[in-house]
Amino acid sequence: QMCIRDRTWGGIRGAIGLCFALIISEDPAFPNILKQLILLDMAGCAVLTLTVNGLTTPQLVVKMGLNNQSAIKTKVFNSFLESMVSATEDHCGELKVNPYLNVCEWDKVFWIAGVEKYKSMIRDNYRTIEMAGFQQKNNAREMLDVALMSGSGPEHDDDFIIEARHRFLTSLKGVYWELFEVHQCGGDTVLLLLESANNDIDNEKTAMDSWSYIMNSFYNTYLMKVLVHMRELPYFGDHVKKLLYDQMVYVLSLIHI
Repeated sequence: QMCIRDRTWGGIRGAIGLCFALIISEDPAFPNILKQLILLDMAGCAVLTLTVNGLTTPQLVVKMGLNNQSAIKTKVFNSFLESMVSATEDHCGELKVNPYLNVCEWDKVFWIAGVEKYKSMIRDNYRTIEMAGFQQKNNAREMLDVALMSGSGPEHDDDFIIEARHRFLTSLKGVYWELFEVHQCGGDTVLLLLESANNDIDNEKTAMDSWSYIMNSFYNTYLMKVLVHMRELPYFGDHVKKLLYDQMVYVLSLIHI
């Protein structure tokens, strides 16, 4: 629903309307006054959508939360920033011992390199991840507690156990959807989690084992080793690196949830 609203607001900026207006303007069957009115109207709509809708689309995206990044991707990005900051500081430490660079103002060097800026970004990202994770865990715990407490019957009644299990897994599916709606997991991840919950619901006579079902979707160890060796190949290297990154984020997001 949010994506539909965003696309509706962003729109096509009157391109189709202008095309039709230009077609009509070249058609001798229409009077000149009507051609001018249609061109004026469509040109005005195109200008308004460009200036009003176009310039306010970024604010709309932020307000609707469409630019939220998952906690896993934020952690991966933070890991990259930490490695970059550490490498920068180590390199600057090596340069400081150079007698020709003793006159350098290293505080300014660090400021120009953006080290403090990246450190602040890392702290803010970790703070955001911690707050979001705390809130999501509380919400999930409340939903699961309500599901389990809403049942009734003796503890050792098989029907009660099956009913409690069904309520638990149904609420767990709701938790998965909530995480997907706040962009904390991707479409492939939430579909696999829902399938694992449905599998446990269908096999009510066996113990719940979602993890075994989930692991079947991971790349096997042999394939991962082949991809790691292929990541430096020309032409195919960039594609292989993207596959490895996507698989890593995919696995980490499942483990995190």
